Amino acid sequence: MIPTPPVQKGQVVELVQMLDDPCPILPGDKGVVRSVTRLPGNNWQIHVAWESGRRLALLHPTDLFKVIS
Repeated sequence: MIPTPPVQKGQVVELVQMLDDPCPILPGDKGVVRSVTRLPGNNWQIHVAWESGRRLALLHPTDLFKVIS
């Protein structure tokens, strides 16, 4: 069985916490999911276009975020 991604393209997410990045997105920043890529195990790379203009991916389940739409 193929696992379901935690978010879908086009959904808006809000960052709660990003732990392992030297220049992280700030908590509370919002962005639109551009694509979702499955990684080994039950891990996901979520490419986000942040409102700040940055293009930094989330790693699920390492980074904490919530879907707001």
